[in-house]
Amino acid sequence: MNGAVGMNRAHREEVVLTQRNNMLANERFPWRRRSDPIGRKIACLVFTMKALIPVLATAIVILFFAPRAEALETLTAQDVVSWAQYGMGYSYWWGNGRWRTDKASPGSCSGSCPKCKHSGSYGADCSGFVAKVWRVPSSTPLTTNAHPYSTANFYNNSAHWSRVNRSNAKQADAMVYRTKKSGHIFLYDSKDPWGTMWSYECKGCSAGCVHNLRTATSSYVAIRRKSMVETPKSCVNHNECSSGLCAWNGDIYCCRSPGFSGKDCFSDNECPSGNVCAYNGKKFVCTNKINCGGSSPTGSAGSGGSSSSGSSGSSGFSGSSGAGGLGTGGGAGCYAPTTDPWRYASLGPSFLLVGLAGVWRRRRRNNSNSER
Repeated sequence: MNGAVGMNRAHREEVVLTQRNNMLANERFPWRRRSDPIGRKIACLVFTMKALIPVLATAIVILFFAPRAEALETLTAQDVVSWAQYGMGYSYWWGNGRWRTDKASPGSCSGSCPKCKHSGSYGADCSGFVAKVWRVPSSTPLTTNAHPYSTANFYNNSAHWSRVNRSNAKQADAMVYRTKKSGHIFLYDSKDPWGTMWSYECKGCSAGCVHNLRTATSSYVAIRRKSMVETPKSCVNHNECSSGLCAWNGDIYCCRSPGFSGKDCFSDNECPSGNVCAYNGKKFVCTNKINCGGSSPTGSAGSGGSSSSGSSGSSGFSGSSGAGGLGTGGGAGCYAPTTDPWRYASLGPSFLLVGLAGVWRRRRRNNSNSER
């Protein structure tokens, strides 16, 4: 009994001591009292922060550990069309997408899809065809089978493409429609997007993959692949390019962005098939050929002066006429000719320096002889 009384007394003393400490704390820090306006705000803030901690932790995990989508390869319309042309003549293959560049093994299709029968190892259906030439969601060889999207994906999603006004359709855009039961997609090529237009498509089991004239109902919407760039233009000098670089492209000169990389080279012969030796703004490197419109301007030799004559760069642009006297040569040709890129500049300035050095040596020799 006495023990119980002692415990109750100790408990009461502990409660009194706790209340006294709280009173002293509230007197020293009035903002801790719930009745105080500042105290209420602080209590609300603390409660909110406690509630947000799990949300913030989840966001951090998603931000740093979630898989990131692969960046799309930058393409031109000519890139897309060239891959589409390789697929023409191949068979319709439901749920697949691959073909060869040599047009071999086109395969065959019979019956009515989706229950149609296919023979062979190459071909594509409409959505597999567009995904392959658009290189979405990532770049894969034409001979690698892939079918990442259906027409429903192309119609409803916008991960790697977006809808555009059909009247503003450009080459390499796509036209797609989708209902609950069916859908189709094709690659737009040219002509009236609301009338008769050229298209690339894997049309069906009987037609296969064709380049044909067709119309499209108003159910079709136009979509454009992201990361598309305009076809680089041909050029004559660096001033014509917004990038400031007019570079060799194998048969013509094209505006290119400087800084592209590759192994050092002296001529196209040192580069792998499909690559050229081009100037990147700092040095000559092997790089891929790009689609570039226009014809190659041809350089003519610069006419020299009386003492020596310079020549323009091989396959370059017109050299300027040389000066008289010591005879400076023609002006510089453009960068990276077909054979030896180090001949892109005229030899005229070199002849000028050699001539001046010769004059200086002769005068020095004459002065030495006169002093003797």
